[in-house]
Formats: sequence, structure tokens, C-alpha cells
Amino acid sequence: MTQTRIHKLFAPIKRYSPPFASRLIRRFGTAFLTPVFFSIRSGHFRSSWAERSVTSAGQPLPWYSYPCIEFLKARSFHDCNILEFGGGQSTLWWAERAAKVVTLEGNESWYETLRSTAPENVSVFLVSLDSPASCVESVQRILAENDCRNFDVVVIDGLYRAEMIDIALQVISEHGAIIGDTTENEDLFEGFRNKGMLRADFYGYVPGNIQRSCMSIYFNDKSPLFDARVPISQIPTGIKSTH
Repeated sequence: MTQTRIHKLFAPIKRYSPPFASRLIRRFGTAFLTPVFFSIRSGHFRSSWAERSVTSAGQPLPWYSYPCIEFLKARSFHDCNILEFGGGQSTLWWAERAAKVVTLEGNESWYETLRSTAPENVSVFLVSLDSPASCVESVQRILAENDCRNFDVVVIDGLYRAEMIDIALQVISEHGAIIGDTTENEDLFEGFRNKGMLRADFYGYVPGNIQRSCMSIYFNDKSPLFDARVPISQIPTGIKSTH
């Protein structure tokens, strides 16, 4: 339903109703329709039913906050290498946008699922979660054996998250950035506090989740993600204010 159609539907009410009644209806409509259309158009409704993060059309979507997803969608990653500590729907989403994706997963069943569904530009490795030390050893060994370094984006979304910070800083490129999931938790905040990185926070709702969350991007002043020359995405024609 577009803005024009909303105006057409509301026009008779405004014309034939007393001013106080039309204002009341408009207020109620805005308050009710805004969350409904957000949920449907963003894919939040479908994600809730599917129990996985998807768009309104059912395509894979990262389990990131929607503001962070919109920010990343406006950037080009076609020649970038992505490293994920913890995979999922985001693995498939990044695969469509990046040259190469390396995913390190600790859940064996999910690892098998990703291996069977991921496209050719994705490499998925199973790492140990027996302890923080074994996880670090497993991650470092896999990265060394496969000459994995100079990543443009590193995502910390799983495994032993705090222990992944120093590894992430070692393998990102000069212009690279690190994306942290649910950074309202203290582990990543404390871990990055004295690393000399800049940070941008993206608070918002997450696909299929009733609670808000925060995604944070850690970067340095050479990162192209925050280049002011990146065009600002236009808002698709759709539900707007009826004021």
C-alpha cells in the first residue's frame, strides 16, 4: 500500500468526519499500521514464523539489527573477503555480496547444514568449543593452514567472542572493519575498549526477535565503510506519514 493509496482511503474520512474524529482515526491508524507494515516489509513477520532470519520474500538475511543491515546493504563488498566467527543466514547473505567468505562454526549440525547449502565462494570450517583455549588454537590453526588473512570484514557473532578479538585484529586488512553482534553485552565492549578502534553502534530490532539489540562496527579512519562519498540509499516508495 503506497502513500497515495493511503491518502485516497483517508480522504473520505477527512472530508465527511468531524475534525476531532478524523484526527483520532489518523492517529490510531498511524499507531497501528506503522508496526504492522514494518514487520511485514522488513521480513520480521516472516522471520518470526520461519524461525530464521529472512527478508519479506524469504531470502537469507543476517541476524543483525535492521539499522546495521540497511547500512551494510548500501555498501559494495563485491571484491571483499569476509571472515565470520559463527555462521548462519549471514553466511548466505555475505556470499551474495562478497568475493569470498570464510566461516568458522562451532556447532557441528549447523556446520554440516552450511557446508551443504553454501555456494562455491564460501569455505566453512568446524572449530572446537571444548574450551576457550581449544577454540583459539583451532581457529588459529585453520587460518594458518588455509593462509587466511587480510580480510576486509570480520564478524564476531559466535564461538568464544572475547577471545576472537585479538585474532580479528591480526587478520583484518589495513582498511578492514570488525562487526560485533549483540555488543550491549559486556564481553566485546571490554575487549575492544583499549584497542584503538573507532566504533559506530546500530541499535534496533532484529529479524524474528521481540527485543532490540545493538550491532557495533569497529573501524579505523581508513575504513571505506564510513566514506562520506558513499551514496545515501533512497527510501523505497511505501508507507509514509499521512500528515
